[in-house]
Amino acid sequence: MANKYDTMVSSIVDLVGGKENIRSFAHCVTRLRFNVKDKGLVDEAKIRELPGAVGTQWSGNQLQVIIGNDVAVSYTHLRAHETRGNL
Repeated sequence: MANKYDTMVSSIVDLVGGKENIRSFAHCVTRLRFNVKDKGLVDEAKIRELPGAVGTQWSGNQLQVIIGNDVAVSYTHLRAHETRGNL
């Protein structure tokens, strides 16, 4: 059974245009950072509606999904998502 982080991470990957649209990803203190190939495939409005997502911001072709204090846990689940071949 997926927990809230697995669900959020899976939704974010889909809403940034799928794994094919992600060049790389990282995190900082409060944000998941996605370098994307095509900004037009990103659905920011739906990302902002996700439980656990506080907002979004762009820096060039990098989408920053603001998570807050749970970003480290979210990033761990994102890496697990990648390991399972979903990213």
